[in-house]
Amino acid sequence: MDTTIYIARWVGAVPLGLLFVLCALGNWSIIIGSLVAAIRDDDFSSSFVLPFFGPPLGVLFVALLPISGSFSYWWAAFLVEPTWLLGVWMLLTYPFASRYD
Repeated sequence: MDTTIYIARWVGAVPLGLLFVLCALGNWSIIIGSLVAAIRDDDFSSSFVLPFFGPPLGVLFVALLPISGSFSYWWAAFLVEPTWLLGVWMLLTYPFASRYD
């Protein structure tokens, strides 16, 4: 029974980890691309890759890892994937945004 649970946890953790890494890379590339476009005064239009889904995927990945003590690093998912911070910033500043562009 222990072996079955061990294998099941790896089977669940690996896809979640891959999705988390893809979300993080995609969102960081958009952030860096928009910063470079702002510096060069270029037009840049894009949308985030699954916004707000990255950190929960990362926390689930760490929770399912069958490595002892891995869950103590659940907070690292929120540092690696920044869309939650940008989303909170946008939600907090939206009421103060100019309505006349």
